[in-house]
Amino acid sequence: MDAGDTVLFKSGDTWVGSWDLDLSHGSEKHPITFASYGEGNKPSLRYYANEVTEKASGIVLTLNNPNG
Repeated sequence: MDAGDTVLFKSGDTWVGSWDLDLSHGSEKHPITFASYGEGNKPSLRYYANEVTEKASGIVLTLNNPNG
């Protein structure tokens, strides 16, 4: 990702898995931002695709160098 980029998640969509993002190219004047777009429920970021009957744990989104 580059300085000033925006990561958009579509409202109503579900994103499954885990992501490891490097934000080191962002800056105070040009941060990397996250937002949603569209109508409906907020986007859902999940570690598992299906319902889990037991308490699930897992890191969905890891932001490396978040000061960028």
